[in-house]
Amino acid sequence: VLRVGLQEGKRSQYELVLRCVLILTSVVPPELPMQTAVAVNTALLALWKTQIFCTEPFRIPYAGKVEVCLFDKTGTLTTDQLVCTGTISFSDDEQKNATETGPRAVDSVQSTSFEMCVVMGACHALVEVGGKLCGDPIETESVRAIGWDYNPKGSTCTPGKSAVPNIPKLSSCKILHRYHFSSKLQRMTVLAKVSPSKGQSSLWALVKGSPEAVAKLLAHKPAAYDATYRQMAENGMRVLALAYRPL
Repeated sequence: VLRVGLQEGKRSQYELVLRCVLILTSVVPPELPMQTAVAVNTALLALWKTQIFCTEPFRIPYAGKVEVCLFDKTGTLTTDQLVCTGTISFSDDEQKNATETGPRAVDSVQSTSFEMCVVMGACHALVEVGGKLCGDPIETESVRAIGWDYNPKGSTCTPGKSAVPNIPKLSSCKILHRYHFSSKLQRMTVLAKVSPSKGQSSLWALVKGSPEAVAKLLAHKPAAYDATYRQMAENGMRVLALAYRPL
C-alpha cells in the first residue's frame, strides 16, 4: 500500500502511513501479548516441575527457534586446575619409517623424552608476579609435571630435584627470545640456548601449538600422528603438539 501510494502520489504520506498502521493493527490480534505472557508462564511452570529454573523468562519464546544446543563447563563446579595426564613421544625412526596409523597410548610423564622436556620446560610465557609464577595454567602445570625450575629474572630453566629420570646431565636452558602465541598461527615459538653439563651449548627452536598447526611444520609427520591426537581430544583431553629443531 505504501509503495503504490507513493508512486501514484494521490495521497499524502501521513494518510499512507496511517493506513499501513491500521492494516497492521487489524492483522495482529489484540490478545497476542496476553497469550504470549500466558504461554511463557505455562512454560516456566513446566520447567519448574522438572527442576529447571529459568532466570530470564523473556528468552523462552526464542527457544522454539533453537535447533542445536552446545554446553560448556567453565570449571566453577569442579576446579580450574589442569593435570598433566601424560605425553607421547615419536623418535626420529618412528617419524621416518613407522607405518602404523593407529592411535598410540599415552605414556606417563616419568617416561617423557629429553627433547620433549626441553620444549615443555622452556617454551612458555610465564612471568613472576609477587614472587609467584603466573601464566597459562597448562604452562605452569607442564613445568611442574616434569620437575623443572624456572628463574624469571634470568629467563633460565633448569631440571629440579624431582625432574623426570630421562633427562641427561643438563646445566640450563636459557630463553633468548619469545615469539608469543598467535591465535592466527595457533602456535608459539621460543629460541633457547641449551647448555649441557659437559660440551658446547647449542641453539634450539622450540614450538608448541595445536596439532593441526604444528603438523604443517614437521619435516616427517609420524603415521600415527593424526589418529593419536584425535583420540586424545575425543577423550576430553586438551592436546598440545610439541616440536623442536637444533639450529
